Amino acid sequence: MNTGLIIRKLRKSQQLSQLELADHLEVSRVYVSQIENEKSKGSLDFLRNVSTFFKVPLPLLLAWEEDAGSDSEIHKTLQELFGKILDAKLQLN
Repeated sequence: MNTGLIIRKLRKSQQLSQLELADHLEVSRVYVSQIENEKSKGSLDFLRNVSTFFKVPLPLLLAWEEDAGSDSEIHKTLQELFGKILDAKLQLN
C-alpha cells in the first residue's frame, strides 16, 4: 500500500469525490488525483491537512513511503501497525 492509496481509501470511506476532498483541503482536484495515482508524493503541508481532515496520525500516511536509509524490519513493523490502525479507522466509517 502507498500513501496515495491510503488517501483514496480514506476519501472513499467518507463517500467524497476527489473534487469534494480537494475543496475541503483547498487544492485542485488534479493534485488529489496525481497523489492518489502516484504521480506526485504530495507536500508535507498537504499530508498534514489530510491527516487533520481525516483525523488519522500523520505517520500513518508517511509510513508507506520507502526510505533507503531506514531499517527494513522497523519499517515493516511500522507498516503492519499502521495497517491495523487504518483498517480500524475504515471500519468505524
